[in-house]
Amino acid sequence: MPVETNIDIKAPLSKRIAADLRQRIANGDWAAGTPLPSRRELAKTYGVALRTIEEAMGPLIADGVVRTKSGNGTFVAHSIHRERATGLHDAKSIQPLSDRVPGSARAVKTVRIGILFDSAVEGGDIRLPHQFASAEKAIAARGGSCCTVDLKHPSFAGLSMEEGIAVLCGQGVEGIISMLDRWPRDIEQLLGEAADRSVPVVHAGGSLSHVYRLSVDYSSVDAAFRAASHLFRRGCRSVLVFSGYRAEWVDQRVRGAVDAAAVHGMPSGAVLTSIGEHELYSVFDRHNVQQIQVDAAYEAGAELLTRGLPADGVIAVNDHNAYGFMRAAGEAGYVAGRDFAIAGFDDFPESAVLGLTTIRPPMDAMGREAVDMVYREIAAPGSAKPVCLASDLIARTSTMSYTSRSRTERPMQEPV
Repeated sequence: MPVETNIDIKAPLSKRIAADLRQRIANGDWAAGTPLPSRRELAKTYGVALRTIEEAMGPLIADGVVRTKSGNGTFVAHSIHRERATGLHDAKSIQPLSDRVPGSARAVKTVRIGILFDSAVEGGDIRLPHQFASAEKAIAARGGSCCTVDLKHPSFAGLSMEEGIAVLCGQGVEGIISMLDRWPRDIEQLLGEAADRSVPVVHAGGSLSHVYRLSVDYSSVDAAFRAASHLFRRGCRSVLVFSGYRAEWVDQRVRGAVDAAAVHGMPSGAVLTSIGEHELYSVFDRHNVQQIQVDAAYEAGAELLTRGLPADGVIAVNDHNAYGFMRAAGEAGYVAGRDFAIAGFDDFPESAVLGLTTIRPPMDAMGREAVDMVYREIAAPGSAKPVCLASDLIARTSTMSYTSRSRTERPMQEPV
């Protein structure tokens, strides 16, 4: 099907198709709330590649002309402003500076990489800026350009993860790096849907290397092995893996601790567990997750400690669980670093203030590896493999002040 002749024929094909779709929607070819043909059907209709349709859809989604529903396709929005439907006003369009440089001034082709992320997760995940900055530097070092979609920014408010990917495709990216801070099962669903896209989508974080090929993360098993090994070297005779909830990566922490006990020749039963009954996804409000974890860990720790310290070493499954446990221990008369040693994961700012030994994720390296992976996949589709990195132990007073000889003798009991 030829694109309407009243559209600028000098514009790129994807923009001409986007303009044609806008016009057809404005003309009532598809009523509000009705589905558009699938992207593959549109590609066949217009006689173009699937990627061209992806690029055409991006600005339509960004402008609210159409919306995508996960697994159900793309629908005409119920409420469309005339200027958005006809393309008379396009406040969100972005034209990178490199595109305004005359062709003769560009000696090499610039690869454009999109980054999809959340900037304003409540509680402030300080790890994202390190990963984001590292990726930007790596892209620049390769002579590439970067465009971003921040799903928490007012410009993109209300967009789903899938719609964010579509917006980036509309900006002509050749590859996408997802740094979304979402539950792993949500990310897994998104990336499964993105697998059919013509643009590779690499995800950095989220413990998905076992289920998604284009993923960069760090090993929860290795991280727990490092934490447990450190506790055994500090003289701990037993280690409690502590969590206020259940999750797959919690089980990986337990496995790492058990492996460390075997390597260090600890007796059977040296690793104990105290893990909450409920699944992480069923008990936490996504928008207040950090404080809820602290409170849940405090309540679980307070109940546990009424029976005495179950072990002289504690591995909290993340820093927020450690904060809650340390608070409960303090109220019960136990002092971290004196009566027991404790380590967490993630190295949030408060950990340094509290003197909490923790495992620091390799965020800078994850950003660089994600860029390497997306470039590799662009050059040779299907060639990239999952990358799983090691973390760093940051030792502080919660373990370094502890020795088995200095431990105040108190009753020890395995948790029920």
